[in-house]
Amino acid sequence: YIVGNTMYSFLSGYNADGKPTGVPIAADVARNAEYFKKIRFSAIGDRYPHPEDKPFFDDQGAPTASGDYSHRVNPRWFSQRTDEAVKAALRHDLIADLILAGPDTDEARSSLRARNNGGDPTPYLRYIAARYGSYPNVWICLSNEFNLPRGVIYSERQIGEFGTILRRFLPYESTPVSVHPHSRVYWVLDGTGSWFDHQIIQKKRRTIAPAADDVHLRVWSNAEGGAPRTRPTVNDELSYQGEGDKHSEQDSIEAHLGAFLGGGYGTAGYKPGNKLGHYFWGAFSPEEHTAAPSLNYLRETIDANIRFWNLAPDVSIFSNLDPGFRGMAWAGREYV
Repeated sequence: YIVGNTMYSFLSGYNADGKPTGVPIAADVARNAEYFKKIRFSAIGDRYPHPEDKPFFDDQGAPTASGDYSHRVNPRWFSQRTDEAVKAALRHDLIADLILAGPDTDEARSSLRARNNGGDPTPYLRYIAARYGSYPNVWICLSNEFNLPRGVIYSERQIGEFGTILRRFLPYESTPVSVHPHSRVYWVLDGTGSWFDHQIIQKKRRTIAPAADDVHLRVWSNAEGGAPRTRPTVNDELSYQGEGDKHSEQDSIEAHLGAFLGGGYGTAGYKPGNKLGHYFWGAFSPEEHTAAPSLNYLRETIDANIRFWNLAPDVSIFSNLDPGFRGMAWAGREYV
């Protein structure tokens, strides 16, 4: 069972004060692995950039963070930063969920726009597939909030095209690929081809029932209309603990229990303020992200006692439940 954590910009090693965090990439990954089974992060850095190391080269050969030059990758960035995170995660049996565009700044979000290559991101997608497509712990998220209503925006058609291109170069069909939509929608990529194998949503929740229903009713069974979407579903911004979103430790724990009871997975983060803290610059600390030990307990308990893959949301065996309850059933065998 997967519970994830978020460290969008940690590959740069810098925080909001423009100072190094002092936590090596591999050490940060190892610390996360004590509590989580996935970390999601930008493969190319983001809001808190390194002052010298950049993921791309411009037309004059100078390092740049602009994704419009994604056809001119800087091997040093990937070998010393992205590789370091992916390899460390592999050693610790941790999923490295690589975000290829974004999450936040227009420079990072433009990597699929590839304006300086005539709008063709194929070289960048081919490079990612070649470099990381053989790692068994790598997942790929094309873009974070691809349809965010500001800055660099991608259409559903474009995302489908990007996913199809990437799939063409990935050596194994089993590499998980998806994209992260903005919170105003649940899932809108049904008609864009067969490139994705799991569904990402973004709905911040504090309690069991809505966190479960986001996965089960609105995505899995597609109660809002259309055919059921029976693919694994991850709420990748389920609950960020801290003052940034006003989520308590208890809120985060209950939200993740809810995602499980809806038949899906959740991803956490620590957000002491807007675009501040672990969820951007890393330096993970369970002393600050105090929900982490309980989320680890939840995950380990599910792994040890529950055959999650045989269960589906169902409370029909129970009676007189409070409306806030949700349940899972393997009919005649196992109930939660």
